[in-house]
Amino acid sequence: MRHTPVHTALLRDGPVINVTFLTDEGWPITVEALCDTGASSSSIDEHLAEFIGVEYTGTIVKVRNANGVTKRRRCYAEFDCTVGIVGTTFTVADRSKLSNPVILGRDVLYYAEEE
Repeated sequence: MRHTPVHTALLRDGPVINVTFLTDEGWPITVEALCDTGASSSSIDEHLAEFIGVEYTGTIVKVRNANGVTKRRRCYAEFDCTVGIVGTTFTVADRSKLSNPVILGRDVLYYAEEE
């Protein structure tokens, strides 16, 4: 299996892009997302996740970052961006003090291609 860059179009205009989620009622919510090639997984703010009504997977994962190791819930959500509709899992964290409510990590920026 090899990893192929699939969404390099996301990085064309810089590391920050607009992504649009739909709430359970169908209302669009557009936020800025940071495309972070240094992050292995994607992350979403807990308040945004609750507002759009994400589907929790029931799993908790350990996440290592600059602040140490924390445990986070995982959820599944779909968003619309320049490359179309993308569905992925996110870790849920309090990102209220950070500049972007969403981080798109390598799990979105790259995909595994089977040979």
